Amino acid sequence: MRPEVHALVAMGEMPDEDASEDDIEQWGKQFDLIARPLTNEEASALAQSFSSDMAYGMGWSLLHLLETAPGWRQIASDINDPEWRDEAVQRIRLEEEIIFKTAKIK
Repeated sequence: MRPEVHALVAMGEMPDEDASEDDIEQWGKQFDLIARPLTNEEASALAQSFSSDMAYGMGWSLLHLLETAPGWRQIASDINDPEWRDEAVQRIRLEEEIIFKTAKIK
């Protein structure tokens, strides 16, 4: 696992909207250091970093980052927060539906 990913994992769950500005800024800065794509190992570790609120959009950013891992479809079921896990599963289903419809058109 790359050091920048390990450092973010070590910070724990992303800060919620009640966190201090400093905590939010630190988490965001560490997040921004991570180059895409993730490995499956990195994505699995980061899947435990969700919190139960929107965290100023950081949840969406984290979900989009996980989607860069080659095995993200399997990793989605490991997301620690049930709402974010459900969102990831819905996105997978939608993607599969689009792929299926596109294939039928060709």
